[in-house]
Amino acid sequence: MMALPDIPRLYTALAEWLACMVYVLALRPRFGRGATILIGAGWLLGMGVFLQLTGHVPIVWWIPCMTAAVAAMYLLLLLACEIPALDAGYYCARAFILAEFAASLEWQIHCLLWPSRSGSHPAALLLMAVVYAAVYGFVFWFDIRRMGRGIGSIGASGRSLVSAVVMAITAFAVSNLSFAQSGSNTMSVFYIRTLVDFAGVLILSIQQEQLLLKCSNSLRKR
Repeated sequence: MMALPDIPRLYTALAEWLACMVYVLALRPRFGRGATILIGAGWLLGMGVFLQLTGHVPIVWWIPCMTAAVAAMYLLLLLACEIPALDAGYYCARAFILAEFAASLEWQIHCLLWPSRSGSHPAALLLMAVVYAAVYGFVFWFDIRRMGRGIGSIGASGRSLVSAVVMAITAFAVSNLSFAQSGSNTMSVFYIRTLVDFAGVLILSIQQEQLLLKCSNSLRKR
């Protein structure tokens, strides 16, 4: 079976940045629009450079590099949004697994259509724009419809944060297990990766609904 190319690192960087920006735009901003745009642009540049430079590191450095990328996502949410640290961690877990799903889905479609075409081809870039716009646009609409714009806190607890982090790590580990075992990408690997990441997105969405309901009931009692 033909081995397929892995997701381009810049595609991953953009996916992670967009996942964070979904929540930056939905949550209560810490700064004005101009400062938020500058912070977001700086983070996009930094994440793109970092992931590109670490694209060929030895496997022993893969987990530390992924951890650093997730830490960058957390810092972006914490800096750009006026939310507690626990909420920032919770949304970081959501953003991470959402980015994994969006990037995996887009590249799976790419490999179905053009298995030998690079990610820099104009048609590939157009496909990325369409898929990312559809995924993140839907999530933004769905979360805004449920939360409303400018929410300050959903009252994430240490327990809910740990649950979200464990879920995100589990989904990431399982979705990448086949690749780690085989050492090469096949279409079956992308199917597994996409389905597991989608399941992670759904589970964390259900958890967020529970947190929003709990937060709403708490506000009504005051």
